Amino acid sequence: MIRKICTILVCLSLLSLSHIQAQPHIKPAFKYWVHATYETKLSGAKKQVEISDLQEINEAGLAHLKTKYYKGVTDTSFYLSDDQIQKLNTIFNGSKKLTSYMVANKLPPGRHYAGPLEYLYYIDARGKSDELLLVDAFMDDGFNQLVQSVFILPSKVDQKVKSIKNPVLTGKILKCESSCTYLPKIEQPPTVLEIVK
Repeated sequence: MIRKICTILVCLSLLSLSHIQAQPHIKPAFKYWVHATYETKLSGAKKQVEISDLQEINEAGLAHLKTKYYKGVTDTSFYLSDDQIQKLNTIFNGSKKLTSYMVANKLPPGRHYAGPLEYLYYIDARGKSDELLLVDAFMDDGFNQLVQSVFILPSKVDQKVKSIKNPVLTGKILKCESSCTYLPKIEQPPTVLEIVK
């Protein structure tokens, strides 16, 4: 009887350990990192930010992701792998401005930008911050791939939560947008009928 109980306890312990994700051994070269996908809307004369995706990483390598879906908001947390942290550390270490990864600052003639708008902000290990409004078409391909590699599929949807609220981040986005000179106008490409005319 005692042998069966010990076997069951060992099995339960192994099962519970398989769900625990270990903290990474490599620490991020930053204290805080946030990436948000958003759109702006006018409410009267006031511009409002509606966040659809929010990715945050703390100094321990814990990622917290929220994504807005039509049925609610997903909320997922996980530790990044050492490999992911190593890759992020190559860029988000305070040695270069984020704008140095831009390869263009305007769209070629005849090209349209349908979105989304993206905001990136981080604080390096020395406490210095940098921010950037991302336009995929303007950024180095390696930079885009690195930022997108943080995204994973969500674990659950909370149908009671319908939006992602973060007033501090919203303020930072609006402030950065007001001083940005390269953000293209969000517009759909022309229809076939418009092109044929």
